[in-house]
Parts: sequence; structure tokens; C-alpha cells
Amino acid sequence: MRERLAPGLLIAAPSMSDPRFRGAVVLLAESGTDGALGFVINRQMDLTLGDVAREVGFQLERDPPEEQVFSGGPVSPERGWVLFRSSEFHPDDDGGVLTVHEDIQLGATLDLLREFLSQRDVRSFRFLLGYSGWGPGQLEAELGEGAWLPLEASSDLLFDTPPDEMWEKAIRQLGLEPGTFFVGGAGSA
Repeated sequence: MRERLAPGLLIAAPSMSDPRFRGAVVLLAESGTDGALGFVINRQMDLTLGDVAREVGFQLERDPPEEQVFSGGPVSPERGWVLFRSSEFHPDDDGGVLTVHEDIQLGATLDLLREFLSQRDVRSFRFLLGYSGWGPGQLEAELGEGAWLPLEASSDLLFDTPPDEMWEKAIRQLGLEPGTFFVGGAGSA
């Protein structure tokens, strides 16, 4: 196992028992003795950015964006996060922006969302509602049980891979074949 988990990706093992994370690819933004913070990056919701803009009362000069919103996880599903490729988008005020990895940044302010929505030429982004969190020692225990497979973070995987293909591609990047796993059943560990 890698010594440092964040920043990195967590790939749900095929034996993942929690239905909220089955088939999930999670961008782990922070981890330490106090716990861990991550975002599911491959679960689209039946909601668009235009819906979100209307909900928060933004007056847009252009047609509402129709890009899908993603479910970042079960914690605080009312809270929005903008995940973007830093080489494509440079916010005016980056005070509330966290650099997660080389070309991956994350922010959660309404000003950032407003600015992001006004610059519609940005292609590499995810708007996430909610996040995934683990208490002290919880993620390490789940890793020890084989629920997650760690992988280096990659902006190419995150932004250039269709969400419905991301889990399988990540599994293959680990050198594994998705169809060769034994999943659950009697006698499984």
C-alpha cells in the first residue's frame, strides 16, 4: 500500500458492501490522523448545472449550462464543490481553492461557482454535491479489509474518461481485469 493516501484515488473493490460506494472512484483530497475527505467522481445525478444556478438564484447572461451534476458522497449533499483542471481555469480569487494534485483543484465558494459558470469554455470540471468522509482510522480499516484499492491521482482519468467507464479503466490501470474478481459469497474474507 502507498504510504500517503491523499492526494490519490480510491477505487471501490468489487466486494464493496456499501451500496453508496459500489463501483465508485473517489478522489481522496485529504487524509490524516483526524480522518479523510474525498469525493466520488463518477456518479452523475439527475440534475444539471442550470438547475443548481436557478436554485441558488444566479442570473446568467447565457443559456443555463446543461452539464450533469455529480454526487460527491453522502455527507452534506446540499453543499456544492467545483473540481477543475487548474490548467484550464484560473479563478480571480483563489483564496478558497485547494490544490488537490498537480492539475486538480477544488473550491466550494458561491463566488467561485458564479465565476465558473460565467466562463463556459472550461471543459475539464465536475460540479459535486456532497462529499465522502471517514473518521480517524476508519479509512485505514476499510483499506485493510480490502474495500478500497488505492491508485495515483490523475487529471486525465478524472476529466478525460466518461464517468460510466472510469471504474473499469481505473481497475485496468492497477493491472487487474474487472471480470476476474471473486465477489462475495460463502467463505469469502
